[in-house]
Amino acid sequence: MNQQPGPQGVANPLPMAPPEPEAGPHRTFASYFQDVTRDGLSRSWAQVLRRFDDAATVADTLLSAAVGTPTTPSAYLCCASLHANVSPRVFVVHTLSRFPATALDGNVTPWDNQIFGYLGDMIQGIVATVSLPVTAFNLTNHAWVHDLQNLPDVLALLQDPVLLPRIPQAIAGAEQLRTRHLMYLPSRFVHLLLSNRGYTPKETYLTLQQAFFQDMCQPDDVQPIMDWLRLSLYRTEEGDAGLPVTNLVLTSPVIDEDLAAHRSPILNHLISLRQDVSTGLEVAINHMATAVTQQATEVNRAQMARAIEREAPVTPATKFGLLLDSLKNYLHIEDEQDLPEFWFQFAAATRKQEFSVLRDYLELYARSENAFISTAPILSPKLHADLASITFVVDHLNDLKSGIQLFIAMDGSEGHRAASLELARSYGLLYERDHGVSLADLNQLKVPKELRSFPISFFYLERNLGLFGNLIGAVLGDAHPITTAYRTF
Repeated sequence: MNQQPGPQGVANPLPMAPPEPEAGPHRTFASYFQDVTRDGLSRSWAQVLRRFDDAATVADTLLSAAVGTPTTPSAYLCCASLHANVSPRVFVVHTLSRFPATALDGNVTPWDNQIFGYLGDMIQGIVATVSLPVTAFNLTNHAWVHDLQNLPDVLALLQDPVLLPRIPQAIAGAEQLRTRHLMYLPSRFVHLLLSNRGYTPKETYLTLQQAFFQDMCQPDDVQPIMDWLRLSLYRTEEGDAGLPVTNLVLTSPVIDEDLAAHRSPILNHLISLRQDVSTGLEVAINHMATAVTQQATEVNRAQMARAIEREAPVTPATKFGLLLDSLKNYLHIEDEQDLPEFWFQFAAATRKQEFSVLRDYLELYARSENAFISTAPILSPKLHADLASITFVVDHLNDLKSGIQLFIAMDGSEGHRAASLELARSYGLLYERDHGVSLADLNQLKVPKELRSFPISFFYLERNLGLFGNLIGAVLGDAHPITTAYRTF
């Protein structure tokens, strides 16, 4: 929390509240807080947050400003446990007021000088009234939290509604913060968190983080809120009973005539209960807007989850799916981690990179100490398709063009090898581009029939056998029984 005292060491006062607007046809607080014409702090909310962040700002100053104009309400984030054996949740409390002190006639009430506010939104014309302690705007104790760089990784492992364990002392990637029990929430974001059920601290953090990003808020302006949210994610004690440092005790008073006489005029001033057509239409529009907002929030969360999934490393299991079992059976292994490096390179490559990655790996193997020959087998379109579909065995004995077998890597003559290299080069260029394959492209993927593809000399036969050895060594691995038997042969 920044230390920014005003003149003579006294904190700067909060911005003056604007004149109270006339009552309007709002039937919910979600509608009210989204009405920008009623947000007198729409251009100075960042200044308000700086006052909350300034440790020199006296808590009574904030409290007086909050209860001073109840008919021009402000909203605040509050972390509380409203039910026994339920983890703390984040609520929005708003429209605070102070019950006046005992009147001169001596009529004492149990509510004198207490602070009251509304929690959440209207439900069938009813809104929950809660009582807050006069220390609601006091500073919390200091607590350790993960810094902004390490927190996303920690949150990814957190299961709602579980809180993060207490950090007892300084560790790498942590920082010490303090905040206030209540934190001001600008009106433009209030409608996102008005559910009376409340929200888990993690859910609140992700919702507001996304909202601030979409609203293009400056990080320094919303830093007090983000600090409050971070502190609400952690327990302050060991074990499951620990509560966040921001936790506040709220009570639900049994409303009598005195309290109703105090709060009802405030509610009637803000919320219109007229049952006319225009109001009904507005309610329908507000419900639609809320539904659209919630749907957009869910879509954003799904997009964030997919982005995290895309950034995760691709393994053979995710690349080949159900085919992985067939691959492990062919290679005589039980665990995915025992696969040859060839398959991890294959899995990590995108679809457009597959051909070039496999070709480069075959060339790298031909230069290794385990190579049968220094020449790499040519990666043909058919061989590429067979490897991608885990087709190691042909369907019938006369098929000499499929599967991992001797004739798939045959290199009968210099002319045949040159033609095969040109075909592979053309296929690679076509495979890696963004648009489709035309008939003219397909004509390029043909080897002239007059070129002989079988070995025509002992030299070519020896090279043909070496090429096949390099192929099985890369694909099956040097320890595979076929590879070791072939090397002995």
